[in-house]
Amino acid sequence: MPEVTSNGIRLHYQSEGAGPPVVLVSGLSYGLWTWRWVAPLLSGAHRVVRLDNRGVDGSDKPPGPYSTPQMAQDLLGLMDALDLPACTLVGLSLGGFIAQEAALARPERVARLVLMATSFGGPNCLPPPPAALEVMLDREGGPRAIAERALTVNSSAGFPGRHPDRVEEYFRYRERPGTTAGSYRAQLMAGVGHDSEERISSLRMPVLILHGDQDQVVPPGNADLLAKRIPAARVRMLPGAGHLLPMERPEEVAEAISSFASG
Repeated sequence: MPEVTSNGIRLHYQSEGAGPPVVLVSGLSYGLWTWRWVAPLLSGAHRVVRLDNRGVDGSDKPPGPYSTPQMAQDLLGLMDALDLPACTLVGLSLGGFIAQEAALARPERVARLVLMATSFGGPNCLPPPPAALEVMLDREGGPRAIAERALTVNSSAGFPGRHPDRVEEYFRYRERPGTTAGSYRAQLMAGVGHDSEERISSLRMPVLILHGDQDQVVPPGNADLLAKRIPAARVRMLPGAGHLLPMERPEEVAEAISSFASG
């Protein structure tokens, strides 16, 4: 299990392929597993690095509170430890918050930025709808019950029937709890506390905003709100796609990242 010490904690990561680096950052309570269908599609042309954020799976789970700037420093420490050149940085959901903070803190480390199924946070973004909030807050019933509820809001209608193999992989992953009660809440509250609205206009690298138009967790209107505040941003909306894009649309996600990373 490859790992580095970064920002005072142990981070588990995986690196595959060779070429210009692409770094993949997962969302709330998910580890590097999130990208299991995407990474192989990218690794033919890129060095693909994915990590377990603080609080999940193989990385340390220190007591909270956590913050997105703190988690960005974890990420930047990993990038430094691996001696990566300026990369294409990809963040999904909470990972999008972390990627924003990393790009703001050290823009020279981020050549291109992909913000996927995310927002700028704070009071002026479009918040998760009540059904998604209820799922995020309800931790009753054991891993399988939690996973079943999560799938209903993380994927688009009909996805389980179209891809039963991916759904089975999803349940196998979620049946092994990757967070503690404390680390889950610390990640959740880091997301709640994120607000980059007044700062993201300072980003000068090219930015791709990738969103599913059926996202039930981060309303798709957030994509345009982000784009209006980032000078070099463009939006790509995936019709019929939900929130967990790397599981639901891995081929399109990989193609979008690869095309964008290649300039």
